[in-house]
Amino acid sequence: MKPSKLLGVRGLNYFPLDVDFLNDYKIQEINEHFGAKGIIVYLSMLCKIYKEGFCLNMALNELGYIISRDLGAEQYPVDEVCEILRFFTIINLLDKESAKFGWLTSTGIQRRHYLVSHKSKCKLSDYFLLSE
Repeated sequence: MKPSKLLGVRGLNYFPLDVDFLNDYKIQEINEHFGAKGIIVYLSMLCKIYKEGFCLNMALNELGYIISRDLGAEQYPVDEVCEILRFFTIINLLDKESAKFGWLTSTGIQRRHYLVSHKSKCKLSDYFLLSE
């Protein structure tokens, strides 16, 4: 069963992307370390997470394999994608503590999910990081 079903959370059909996204200092850090490839991996990760809800129940390495496969392993080797995903925990684009337990999320991800779906009556789970 999908994590979103277990948590009572609906996935999103879209998520907002700020017009100054590329000026965000964390995105600039990704660009400095990995170039456009890192930004593509980040957007791919967000799509995977938001499709499920506000978190994804998956190990970083497993997500790295899926993203590599989806984007093309020749251009996006699994090891490189996994390195990029681990970097996201270092710069707090993913919550490091939650990721240790296989829950990929962050306060920013949850904030955007909440803004899009705030009218829904979904039950918050133990993995929700934002205070009510």
